[in-house]
Amino acid sequence: VDGTFGAPDDDFTIINNGKFVKIGGTGVTTIDVPFENNGIIGAETGQFHFTDSITFNSGGKLGGGVQFDAPLTLPSASVLGGNGNIMGNITTGGQVAPGNSIGALSITGDLPLLTTSNSLFEIEVDHDGDPTDMLSVSGTLTLAGSLSLEFLSTVDPVTTDTFTLYSANTLEGAFSNIA
Repeated sequence: VDGTFGAPDDDFTIINNGKFVKIGGTGVTTIDVPFENNGIIGAETGQFHFTDSITFNSGGKLGGGVQFDAPLTLPSASVLGGNGNIMGNITTGGQVAPGNSIGALSITGDLPLLTTSNSLFEIEVDHDGDPTDMLSVSGTLTLAGSLSLEFLSTVDPVTTDTFTLYSANTLEGAFSNIA
């Protein structure tokens, strides 16, 4: 549902060990208390807006339909994925996997990828490069870690095929496994 959960002077923290998914209301649900995530956060309809601190622990997954006010750092055992828009600056050393199968994820902010053992930018490509998973970043996208392309059964790529995997206002860095 839309509305506000908590207030700045509330003295408790929400700890998510499962799925915290918005499925009702097309507006904004504001979470105005500290939030600790060990599971999945996303909005199927409308949007979550986290106005207090949000902490991700290993294994957490962040999907679309989320806005947060403070910069967010995702640990190396986390996943940034799904469809929709995420509003805020995110730093991650974990897996970035736009879409649910083929889909698009948009970041309104900056997205620096870190080089860690789990740092993986994972893209699925379907028939002849259209469509592919897509990541759009309105600010700076800093590439690092490894790129993984999964060609679905309908794809038989040739050397002249091109695939658009991401777009950004500013692009920096490079994947470690791409020349």
